[in-house]
Amino acid sequence: MPKSIVFLLSLTLLVLLAACSPAGDTTAAETPTSGLGSDDPGYPGPETPYEPPYPIEGFSKEAFEAGITPNAPPPTFSAETGALTIQLRYPDGERPVRGQQFFVAGTIPVQGVEDAFIPALDAINDPSGQSDGLGVLVISDIPPGRYALALLTPLGAILVEEAGSNEPVVFEITANEVLDLGSLSVFLNAETLEP
Repeated sequence: MPKSIVFLLSLTLLVLLAACSPAGDTTAAETPTSGLGSDDPGYPGPETPYEPPYPIEGFSKEAFEAGITPNAPPPTFSAETGALTIQLRYPDGERPVRGQQFFVAGTIPVQGVEDAFIPALDAINDPSGQSDGLGVLVISDIPPGRYALALLTPLGAILVEEAGSNEPVVFEITANEVLDLGSLSVFLNAETLEP
């Protein structure tokens, strides 16, 4: 049957159903408004304050802290992969970066510019890990190569930069080895990452 005939039949059925429904029978609830029929010249709108249509999880301090791993798992590696461990702190040097999802991003060299690179970020397939309650991050089973540390945010992935130098955290992973970068202050904002 041609699509135009199917469309016309569907439209005719909708018109017939609308004509057969009882007039004045409304199923939608009316929204109470202010300003209608009163001396209030304000714009009529809902009397109740706006509430999101779905619960927003993870925005309370309790929910955030409940999702943080107390201690990072031990790194795993093999003859074909390596691992990374690092403790991350905010620029003040005291507060740990807790409960954040980091991943390793491959690097693509920029032609004609020495020591410059473009990150190759793949948040779905790149090895990743979550920083624990002390800011310790362990990322396991990383194929050998040169990488940059990246942070997955609600707006997308960003490169993690060292506090002070504003240089990306770049490292080389070798197989059958754990690279320990020690403790590092990074240029991240605690107020935007943690509730």
